[in-house]
Amino acid sequence: GCRFEQGSGHGIAVTEGGHAKVTRCHFTENGWNGIAVTGSGSLLEANKNLLKGNFQNGMECWDGAAVILTNNECTGNSRNGIHIDCGQASATVLDNMLSGNREYGMVITSAGSGEITDNSIEKNILGGMVVKSGGAKVPVKENSISSNKGPGLVLEKGISEDAYSNNRISGNDGKQLISDIDFSNGE
Repeated sequence: GCRFEQGSGHGIAVTEGGHAKVTRCHFTENGWNGIAVTGSGSLLEANKNLLKGNFQNGMECWDGAAVILTNNECTGNSRNGIHIDCGQASATVLDNMLSGNREYGMVITSAGSGEITDNSIEKNILGGMVVKSGGAKVPVKENSISSNKGPGLVLEKGISEDAYSNNRISGNDGKQLISDIDFSNGE
């Protein structure tokens, strides 16, 4: 039930093997991410939080950190609602609402295990969801990806479209599904 507002950096940063449970908090207009988790052995469990208008992502994990993200709302952030770059650590992302972010609702760069299920991804400016080859081990299923200003789902080169067929992708301004994209020259 805490508020983390207009901080110069992250609302909360979990680092160096730290574990945090964050429930029913508001992260608004922070200078970086609403919540950041980084480093091998670090774990973030976030449930029923609002992450709105942060200058970077609503939530971001990288460098071997693991996440369990459930029932959060990430809206109006300057980059993505959620950015997953866990390396070989686990990423479980369930029942989140990702809307109105300036880039994508979710970007999955890398994760060794977990699942991305039952998320609602809508009205994001660049598109709905991006899955890069390092994130292809994680099942992405039963998500609703709709009404985004760009493509619904973007898959990197070498990822089979068949593994994503049980997501509901419709009404996006760009193509519903784009595959075989080469991200080697970009972020």
